[in-house]
Amino acid sequence: MLRVPLLTMISAALLFVAILAGADVSLYSVEVGVSTRAGDLKLTVHPVFVAWANLRSVFNGVCFGNVAIIDEHFADAWMGWLVVEHEINHSRQFRSLGLAIILLAPFLDLEGMGLGEYNGWDDLQARNARMWEADGMKAWTFLTITLPPVDRCTVSGH
Repeated sequence: MLRVPLLTMISAALLFVAILAGADVSLYSVEVGVSTRAGDLKLTVHPVFVAWANLRSVFNGVCFGNVAIIDEHFADAWMGWLVVEHEINHSRQFRSLGLAIILLAPFLDLEGMGLGEYNGWDDLQARNARMWEADGMKAWTFLTITLPPVDRCTVSGH
């Protein structure tokens, strides 16, 4: 059985649009899991992509699901990897909460700047350290494949 959640489909569509728009896309990381339960073999795959695109300075970066899109003017800038780290943190938040992140966002410090506050991008390194995270919580996996147990065969000779 192949399980492809709605958040995966939206993320894949965003990645596809970024590629069509000419973004420079790379695989940032991939997590692969293998587990067995009640004889089933469960394989999980969770990639994270970074796309460098011209965001026209509207955003420094944006993340939805497992796709982080960073304004290309940060590609060679010192602050660029702080922006990448910030957006990857959002990817981890999506991993922890799934689509529930949309409903929970007003109650969690997703940006690392305190609830109800705005301090701009002055100290992005400190903001990255303060961003909400849930260690080990995984509400969403990009792709899950479950294989049922294989029936054991007996071979008899004549």
